Amino acid sequence: MRWGFAALPLLGALVAIELGARLLARSRGAPFDAEATRQRIAAVRSSFLSLVPETDGRGAHTASDSGPSLSAHPYCGFEFTRVGTRLEKELAYFASPEARANYDVVVLGGSVAAAFGISGGARLEQRLASDPAFAGRTIRVWSHGVGAYKQPQPLNLFHYLLGLGCEPDAVILVDGFNELAVANQNASVGVSPLFPWAAEWLRLNGDPLREPACVDALVSARLARARVLELCDGALEGFTLESAVLAHVAWTRIDRARADANDAQARFSAAVAASDAARHVRGLPVEQDVLARLRACVRVWRLAADALRASCREQSIAFVHVLQPTLLEEGSKPLTAGERERGRALPAWSEAIRLGYPLVREASRELVARGEAFVDATDVFRDVGDDLYEDACHFNQRGVDLLVDRVAPALVAEVRRR
Repeated sequence: MRWGFAALPLLGALVAIELGARLLARSRGAPFDAEATRQRIAAVRSSFLSLVPETDGRGAHTASDSGPSLSAHPYCGFEFTRVGTRLEKELAYFASPEARANYDVVVLGGSVAAAFGISGGARLEQRLASDPAFAGRTIRVWSHGVGAYKQPQPLNLFHYLLGLGCEPDAVILVDGFNELAVANQNASVGVSPLFPWAAEWLRLNGDPLREPACVDALVSARLARARVLELCDGALEGFTLESAVLAHVAWTRIDRARADANDAQARFSAAVAASDAARHVRGLPVEQDVLARLRACVRVWRLAADALRASCREQSIAFVHVLQPTLLEEGSKPLTAGERERGRALPAWSEAIRLGYPLVREASRELVARGEAFVDATDVFRDVGDDLYEDACHFNQRGVDLLVDRVAPALVAEVRRR
């Protein structure tokens, strides 16, 4: 009993600290939400297991704990190893009478496109099915976005899918960010901006294990990744996230570990790019003038999309092109304190978006003037003050839903116009 009475002041202090933390969070316009924190940590964990966080608006998917399993692809640079199994089922579907009766939408692009197709697929299906233009048709959405893909990878993937037997009725291309940010990141380590993402391209083709410096950098990157997963698993187990104080401490440690892991990955890519073993897979010399380099990237973005649009027109496939939003574009959204904290990005990314998005928007005016189905979705979050972004370019389920709601009417209009 004496020990119990002695512990009362300590217990009272802990309760007071917890209440103070919750009141402080509320006063800042972001009340503590244990479930939201849990989802944020789960998304970080998933992103270190797969290039695309595997959450689905129709139910959760669990990524393999073995980490991202990527293999070389002859036309696209790399692909998920597990895609082969999925494609077998998909091709069997497209060969069936069911596919001819349904309305199939293929989503192409990078990881944001993947989230659009996976997490937003059910909402897109519902939005389209409710319109008379699709009366009597069952809508199916197929996500073929791949993390870090940029043009001409989606273009090449589309033609590969057509050759295999996929027969979509519509294609939605969600891109623009990777074509600039990932391309500029490539250039920062001496790899051609037009090559696939250097981190995977060099790992698959640069023979990094031939040189000690590359091995050391790879070990550091793997250890840093393991630390992120360890902290995420520790936070997701038990009752840590039920406390505003403990949840803040856990998230701060995870966020720092995530930044360290990203830095370690960047150092590994730079080490491989600088190695003699990778000299044959770096591509043409990198243009040192940043604006000239980004203009070349925008040109590839526009020409690849034009080629994809032409292929769709030839196959009587509806096509909608979407410029994705990003936290890095100044003024595109009123950012919360959490978004500012989570939105830190590589300097190469920030530079690419600051200088490159105006160039993309300038190039897109020609598409709009020609009457093409182009959606500039960079302002889709302009009036939303709530937490949406999980990092510089990925957003939560509400963000996906808002993007789907912006894009769906454009596809309906394109189908009606045809």
